[in-house]
Amino acid sequence: GDVLRDPGSPAGFMSDSNEAWLKRRGGPLTLFDVWTGQLSVRSTVFRAVGGFDEGYTSETAFANEDADLGIRLLARYDVRHNPAAISYQRYVVSPRELIRRAPMRAAGDVRLACKHPEIIRRLFEARGATRWSTRFVFGPVSAVPLLARLWAALATPIATAGLKTPLRSSRTLSRFFLGARAALYWSELRRLGWYPLGERVLVLGYHAVQDWSDDAALRRYAVPRWLFVEHLDSLSRRGFHFIGAEMFAHYLAGNAALPRRAVLLTFDDCYADLVEVARDILRPRNIEALAFAVTALGSTTNEWDRAGGGPPRELLKPEQVRQLEAFGVEVGSHSRTHRSLVTLNDEERRGELEGSMADLAALGLRRPRFFAYPFGDVDERSRESVREAAFTAAFGIRDGCVDRRSDRFNLPRVIVHATDRGWRFRLRTAAPLLFERLDIAQAELRGRLRRFFAALTGKG
Repeated sequence: GDVLRDPGSPAGFMSDSNEAWLKRRGGPLTLFDVWTGQLSVRSTVFRAVGGFDEGYTSETAFANEDADLGIRLLARYDVRHNPAAISYQRYVVSPRELIRRAPMRAAGDVRLACKHPEIIRRLFEARGATRWSTRFVFGPVSAVPLLARLWAALATPIATAGLKTPLRSSRTLSRFFLGARAALYWSELRRLGWYPLGERVLVLGYHAVQDWSDDAALRRYAVPRWLFVEHLDSLSRRGFHFIGAEMFAHYLAGNAALPRRAVLLTFDDCYADLVEVARDILRPRNIEALAFAVTALGSTTNEWDRAGGGPPRELLKPEQVRQLEAFGVEVGSHSRTHRSLVTLNDEERRGELEGSMADLAALGLRRPRFFAYPFGDVDERSRESVREAAFTAAFGIRDGCVDRRSDRFNLPRVIVHATDRGWRFRLRTAAPLLFERLDIAQAELRGRLRRFFAALTGKG
C-alpha cells in the first residue's frame, strides 16, 4: 500500500500489493499512479479534504469518487509506499450491470474532467483514446446512432449465458463483450461532447441582460432576458458545451483539452442585473462564466457612456460583485475607470491595472486572472502593460475563436448585440469570421445605396 501522510504525521494507507511495479516505477507518485478504491485515511484528513463527492455516484454517473479524493489528497499530503498494508476484495459484477454502468462511467469521467481540468488529456488517454481499437473500432461505432446499444444488447445475454458454460474462459467471448462495453462508453462520451476532444473556444461577450430598447445610444449592448435565454438554448441544441474560467485558464496554459464546441460566456462592466442573471439563469443550468468589473467608479454607473447621451445605467455595487463567485462567475478586471489604455501613459496604465487588482483583493476576491480592454482598444504598449501586470490573458473584441495560436493578451471575442437573433445569432456563433465579413459587406452596401438614392433625389 501507499502511506498518505501530512508532513510529520501519517494520514492513512492505500493498498497496492504490486511492489514490483512500484519498484520499477521509481520516483515520486503522482495522481495517475493511484487509481484505486482500496484506501484507508484518517478521519481528520478525510474531513480536511472535503470527503467524497457524492455526485460521482448519482443516478446518472458512476465511479471516480475515489480518484477525485485521491487528487485532493495528493495535492496536500505526501504519498509513500507501505508494503505492509494489504487489503482483500471480492467484487463480482454481472454482465448486465457492467453494461449499465458503461455510460454512467463516461458521465463520471466528464465530471472528473470538469472538476480537475489539468488531467483531462491524461484521463482520456488512460481510458484508451489513443489506442488503435478506439480510433478504428469504438470511435467509428460511437458515431453511428444506436449501433453501440445494439452491440451491447447482443453481447449481454451471450456473456450471461457463456458464464454458465466452459466458454466463460473464452478470450473471444471476453473481447466481444468488453468491446460492446467500450463502444457504449465512447458513444456516451461523444453524446456528452467529450469525444473527440475539442481544441478551440468560442468566447461570447455580453454587456447588460436587460431591455434598453428605449435607449438609442446603448440599446444594442443590452440583450433582453428572454433573448439571452434563447441564446443559451440555441447553443445547447446545436451541441455547444459551456466551460468556465478555470478550464479556460488550463487550456491557455497548454495542459488541458476541451469538450467539443466549447463556449465561454463573459460579461463586461458588471451591470446591476448580473447577480440575478447568474443566480436565476446560469446557476440552474450549471453554466459558469467570467465577468469584468470596473472597480473604482464612485457613482457605480456607466460614467464612460454619459457623453453619448442617455440615462445612467447602474452597475453592481462592490458587495454585489463579491456575490458573483458564489454563483459560478469568476471576476476579472475591466480597469478602474474604464479609460482606454491606448490613451494613457505608462504610469496611468499601471494605476488602472494594478489598482483594479487591489480593489478586487480588498473585496476578498481572488487575484484577477483575466482582463478585458475597455472599448476593446489595444496596442502593443497596453498589451505589454497587461502582460507585465501578470494577468493570465486579456480579451479584445476581434471576432473569431480562441485556439492554440491565439495571442494570449489579445484574445478574440464575439460581442453579442440585441440584434443578434435567429439566423444572425446562429451564423455569428457558428462562423464568426464569416459573419464579420458579411456584416461589413452589408454595411458597405447599405452605405452605397444611401448615397445612390441621395444622389438621385438631389439630397446628397
